[in-house]
Amino acid sequence: MNIYSFPAVAAFVINITMAFVIFFGNPKSAVNRWISAFVLSFALWNISEIFILASGSQQGATLAAQILYRIIFIIPAIYVVSAYHFPRNISNIGKNGIFYIAVFAVPMTFLILSFPHFHIELISLSRSGAVFFYRIVIRQDFQSVSLLATFFIYLLWGSVVTIRKISELRTTTQKRRARLFLYGGLIFLFFSVLLFIVERFAQATLYFYTASTILSFVVSGFFGAAVLSGRMFDSPRAIRGGVAYSIASSIILAIYFLGVQAVTEGLLNYLKISSYAANALFVFVLVILIRPLELRIRRTLDNLMSRDLNRYRHNMVTFSRAISNYLPTDEFFRRVETFLLRQFHIQNILIFIRNGEPGKPRFTEWNNGPGSLQLKDDCFLVQYLRRAKRGVEFYDIERKNIGEEICSLLGACRDT
Repeated sequence: MNIYSFPAVAAFVINITMAFVIFFGNPKSAVNRWISAFVLSFALWNISEIFILASGSQQGATLAAQILYRIIFIIPAIYVVSAYHFPRNISNIGKNGIFYIAVFAVPMTFLILSFPHFHIELISLSRSGAVFFYRIVIRQDFQSVSLLATFFIYLLWGSVVTIRKISELRTTTQKRRARLFLYGGLIFLFFSVLLFIVERFAQATLYFYTASTILSFVVSGFFGAAVLSGRMFDSPRAIRGGVAYSIASSIILAIYFLGVQAVTEGLLNYLKISSYAANALFVFVLVILIRPLELRIRRTLDNLMSRDLNRYRHNMVTFSRAISNYLPTDEFFRRVETFLLRQFHIQNILIFIRNGEPGKPRFTEWNNGPGSLQLKDDCFLVQYLRRAKRGVEFYDIERKNIGEEICSLLGACRDT
């Protein structure tokens, strides 16, 4: 591994981790399977780049480049199918197996027609010629134009499907997730256009390497942040924190390895030593010297990853102390309401108190002001919350089961 491959290594760590997190979050779900396949395709893109950069020989770099060429033009097809599924499949065409075959058949056909003359070439990034990188060659022939057109048409197709789907989705959570997926697709489209523009007009090899690196790293970072924040898929906070820590540790380990490798090679070249024993001794000494810095970085990461959790715990302790003493009823519920508003960043809070006649309990708002809401103990909403035993989004509950009166009072009667 060399310094040129570090961005690809970092992007690969993020993508492969996210792909497994999404897939094993719910392996039976078609949504999870297709989104994990979409993210995994970027991981394959990254690993192909790593092999090209670290191969050290033109033969090995050529093999990795040909694999990468196929991956690049298959990704948009996966994006189209994922767009129909995520966050929920509401189209009949997206449920037809023939549709999947047709979507993948188009780029596969053009790839077969272009065999064995793939429009990708190797370029050297180092003066010694031992570090290779790839470059997509755009020519005015049928294979090149057809593949390039399919690439961008598919990306636009998937984006349009997602845009149209947003207005048809019912819940705010689904709409938010669809927008995030759309933003990721548009970022991929934008940087792909930038990459091909650079390939077309830039002469310096370093420019194309930089554009390609930015493309893979930005897309990987976006989907990684979206998944780890819990905005695209439901996952426990503990799992998200552990995954984030693993990704950060892996990236730091890669930097650590590159630093030790570079310093070792520099010292050995300066001292003109070529002994394997001396090489091992230098590595051992450097690892011992840098170990305190690594531990410091890990502690800093621990603090950063658990910052939100620590803040939440601190706020909970402060809140518990504030309500531990005797308080009038109005003051108690007012403090509870204020805490929930500030802690969860929401606009309105309704707190219900169970009261009513013996045998006919009811739930009424604690302030019991004009227009306050009252719920019967046997109504669907109360029973649903009891069964769920967790927080639920109101729009996820079927409105017809709740009743128009309750929906109207909660301001949820509009179709969304």
